[in-house]
Amino acid sequence: MMLDPRQQLPPIAEQYLVELIQSLEGLDKARCLAIASITMVIYEYFLTIDDEIRYFWTGKWSISQSIFDTDDSYAGPNICDGAIRASFILSVIAMAIIQAVLVLRIWYLYRHSRTARILAVACFVTCITAECVALGVSFKDLHSQINPLPGVRILGLGCMAPPPSKLWRMFIPAFVLHTVLYIFTAYRGLRNRSVVAEAAPLMRRLLRDGGIFYFVVFCFSAIGAAMTDHPSYSAEFNLCDRLTASPSFMLSITSICISRVMLGIRSLAAELISDPALLLNNAELSRVFLKRGTNTGEFIVNVHDDDSRQFGVLDIRRESGFILDVKMDKDSISTVDTVLQIGSPV
Repeated sequence: MMLDPRQQLPPIAEQYLVELIQSLEGLDKARCLAIASITMVIYEYFLTIDDEIRYFWTGKWSISQSIFDTDDSYAGPNICDGAIRASFILSVIAMAIIQAVLVLRIWYLYRHSRTARILAVACFVTCITAECVALGVSFKDLHSQINPLPGVRILGLGCMAPPPSKLWRMFIPAFVLHTVLYIFTAYRGLRNRSVVAEAAPLMRRLLRDGGIFYFVVFCFSAIGAAMTDHPSYSAEFNLCDRLTASPSFMLSITSICISRVMLGIRSLAAELISDPALLLNNAELSRVFLKRGTNTGEFIVNVHDDDSRQFGVLDIRRESGFILDVKMDKDSISTVDTVLQIGSPV
């Protein structure tokens, strides 16, 4: 049926037409973001597969290794009505995995402080509980919408889920938790520079990566909360295309960021000390001023002998515990072999 452009539509028909146009715009943006999400995840996976195998697939099993594998393999399949609700549940689970990585980092940074550990875990549990409550409140309003207009059948739209009016509440707990965790990281970096006195590579890496990750979370949380009531934009967070099963764009970005953060810490550990447990544990090494040597696992250490200051080479290699060979550069060279048990691997 053709409409005369000079003919004015009834108000109700004009309102339906506006809603249809907004829904079609949201559909197009959602499909573009779905393609972008899948492309980024696959491209990132192939970029980092060698580092992932080197740092997480080999060696002794650890909590961080398990969480990395779970986060890296996340993908939320979405198929209309019932699966839309499952998609939101999977989104909360994925957010919990990402946040658990950051809480685990705080856990190892504050080995000396039981209070800080308890506070970080309490914030994490509170955040997850608040997200589940917010999802539960909106759960009954999560329904698929096959056609945006009643009585009009449009093929090829797939199925969409109009966002509940209070969906923005889900973004608040995550934002608060990320703020608290970054404050923990920044405080640790300012109070105790690093176990390596020369350039503070560990804390500098944590502050840089944590700052970038916090900025990403802040931007996408603000955008997501602001756009939940705008039909042409909110569809991109909730669209379920019948041909494409894709994770949320926001979760794809944060998943990639947290994977990069974990790979960055592991690569720094391999570059500096070759064992992450020694890098992240500064209970003993914080008392010694170290500079990295020319060989892998070798450091230059300042040694005080009465009133004179001497320089030695600290060679670290792992056999039973960590065996430290301190070689003095004076004529009276003495070799001291001491076995240290330094923490458990991260």
